[in-house]
Amino acid sequence: MRWIVMVLALCLFPHIGYAKPQGRPMVAEVGTYYAMLVAREFEALEAAAEEARSSQSVIEDGQPRLAAIYAGVAGTWSEADELGLDKAALLHQRKLLEEWVKRVPGSVTANVGLASWYIDYGWFHRGQGWARDVAPEDKLVFKENVELSRRALLELPESMRSDAGWISSMLEVALLQGWPVEQLLALHAEGLRLHPRYLPIHFNASRRLSPRWGGSPQALARLAAETADSVDSYGDELYARIQWANRSDDMFHSGQADWLRMRAGFQQMTTAYPNDWNLNAFARFACQVDDAPTVMRVWERLEARVEPEAWDGA
Repeated sequence: MRWIVMVLALCLFPHIGYAKPQGRPMVAEVGTYYAMLVAREFEALEAAAEEARSSQSVIEDGQPRLAAIYAGVAGTWSEADELGLDKAALLHQRKLLEEWVKRVPGSVTANVGLASWYIDYGWFHRGQGWARDVAPEDKLVFKENVELSRRALLELPESMRSDAGWISSMLEVALLQGWPVEQLLALHAEGLRLHPRYLPIHFNASRRLSPRWGGSPQALARLAAETADSVDSYGDELYARIQWANRSDDMFHSGQADWLRMRAGFQQMTTAYPNDWNLNAFARFACQVDDAPTVMRVWERLEARVEPEAWDGA
């Protein structure tokens, strides 16, 4: 009986009465690398990025460290509230990236970061609301900056275009400009071949096939499964992460996601990266499909360390 009470409490009231949350690991990492940029620690950023590329190192929850570095130097819009960023801060960020490029002209990270910055600035103006709610002038700024990013990315030398950050950013451009699906999938296939563990590549490609972006549950299901099947031991975890990034209230009823494979992926993920954020997400999805035994097993591991943000929204 006590387990039933715990499961109900966790699934229905994850915000109430538990240990203080630590927050999403990516937010903390982004803040660290953003602070390094503001402090003009360009050499340290260069070293961190090169190490991340060569070793494919990850942060606490298993996401690529290189993705955190790129987000910190050029993709901070999604963490703007947490980092206290405004328009002036974002414009200063561009000047810092330009300074870094001048100081280290051959820097892949600085050049790709600067080319990608325009996407972030466009999002700052657009916001996350529905397109119908965005002011026409903000839509225009958004469109113009995405195009600026596309041009800047294509102007970079061929040697930089195989970088994981370049491919990820170009996939976001493809998404935002509504490129033909076949063209986007071809770019994703190249990214998958070169950087199978660089999650933003898969996130940006899969978003295009999601219902929210004009795709369908079936199209997203195929991409998630085919992408996961193309890698070896990492497959189930990759499947779970792609589905997690495209979560929705009806994902297990619409044909988008296979819970058994997603559960196997979360088991793999939380064994390798037993971070509270990952465990909370695991419990959240188990609650969504009424998988009480899994909720109970994860709850034992959590020991009341609930991350409310991991439970919010679709």
